[in-house]
Amino acid sequence: MESEQAFLQFNAIKKSYDHKNLVVKDFNLTVAAGEFVTLLGPSGSGKTSVLMLVAGFEGVTSGDILLNGTSIKCLAPHERNIGMVFQNYALFPHMTVSQNLAYPLKVRKWSRKRIRQQVNTFLAMIELSEFSHRYPSQLSGGQKQRVALARALIFKPSLVLMDEPLGALDKKLREQMQFEITQLHKKLKFTVLYVTHDQEEALTMSDRIAVFNQGIVQQCAQPHILYEQPTNAFVADFIGENNMLPCQCLHQTQQLTTVSLLNEQHIQVQTHQKLDINQACLISIRPEKITFTPLNNIEHQDPHANGLIAHFSLKHYVGDYIRYYFQLTDEQTIIIKLLNTHHPVQLAPQEKVRLTWAMEHAHLFAL
Repeated sequence: MESEQAFLQFNAIKKSYDHKNLVVKDFNLTVAAGEFVTLLGPSGSGKTSVLMLVAGFEGVTSGDILLNGTSIKCLAPHERNIGMVFQNYALFPHMTVSQNLAYPLKVRKWSRKRIRQQVNTFLAMIELSEFSHRYPSQLSGGQKQRVALARALIFKPSLVLMDEPLGALDKKLREQMQFEITQLHKKLKFTVLYVTHDQEEALTMSDRIAVFNQGIVQQCAQPHILYEQPTNAFVADFIGENNMLPCQCLHQTQQLTTVSLLNEQHIQVQTHQKLDINQACLISIRPEKITFTPLNNIEHQDPHANGLIAHFSLKHYVGDYIRYYFQLTDEQTIIIKLLNTHHPVQLAPQEKVRLTWAMEHAHLFAL
């Protein structure tokens, strides 16, 4: 994205709380108007610190943050015209739903008539018109989160920050709220900077995702790019489920790299980076990209496909899919996920199978 198109821009941001250790290290990112960008990473990776810097609750150690082309790093939080949604809702317990929604408008000195119209519009939008006189303690978790979201949007902020907003909800309600937030985003076209450690949530909701680890963005891309084309082992392992197999480079051409696994079986991977002979590396293959065939049916296997011989260990019924476990060695397990059908594959304990996948679905990362 070109800088002139950026609505929100981070330029070489660094943040330290103790003047020694950086929790955010040289962070650069541009966000377009109306874009939904998620900061994703494990606890302590620096993503929430970035959100606090944008909100103005923390000051940057070095670098600059631009909003609509203007630096905001010296502005007080209330001067930034930014809405925020928190995991704990942060609703005023002594105010009704309507009063909570009206509060940011009163602070901005809107007229009573305009406030009433805007509150009614947003109550209808979040389908809580009948709950306008209730207090937060009389609402469910999902209803509280809808009110918190509406309060963050009602004054038409230039940017909305969301810090783990669905973390307190159960799985079913969480998925419902994911849908509602994305629908509101499409309808109102507000710009979002969203923080979560839930990779499935990030993949579901985002236009782009910035994956954090130890204060550094490992990769920033559209969800399908992150999932299908991770740039390093951390991203491959953090985004979705993956089989990560230690190996060693044996031979390399411009097109193919041959590696040896711990059990000395050899496989080939497309060459994307130069490796030294005997260099340690990792093979990454998604569980749903692998198929298996019992050895007695091997004549039906594509002779040109990459493959490994393994022993069946066990399977887990998950509902919509079945997870199969295969042993390469005592310490190496490969997991395969197959959609649940009326006739799941039956395998005997320790039965030998051939595991295969398309070559483009395996990724090789140097260690």
